[in-house]
Amino acid sequence: MTNIRQPRLESVNGLLDKLTQVNRLAHHARHDADRRRFFKNKNELISFAITKLEECCRYSYQAFDDGRVMVVVAISGAKTRTFHQPFEKLSVSAQTRVYNAIGTPAASRAAVA
Repeated sequence: MTNIRQPRLESVNGLLDKLTQVNRLAHHARHDADRRRFFKNKNELISFAITKLEECCRYSYQAFDDGRVMVVVAISGAKTRTFHQPFEKLSVSAQTRVYNAIGTPAASRAAVA
């Protein structure tokens, strides 16, 4: 087993919760244009969260002998809790995003997963 340890980790759900709170609080921060980010619906919020993940996160993974791969999402500068998501439970689009983030070539994706 390859063990990859990251000092600061957070779940995608935790990030979504924080973004939801920020969006709610933005209504009270009219003086600050940077904080006035509103979302029409949850899909727009999730899309924004994924973009932020791609910008500020490091993706790594743990490969086990039985073929399981654990994805580790590390968000820089956040007070966080550990998040280990079984790779096979991610959606295909999420798996593609992880592959792109960690720079895995398409030819070797089947070997990794």
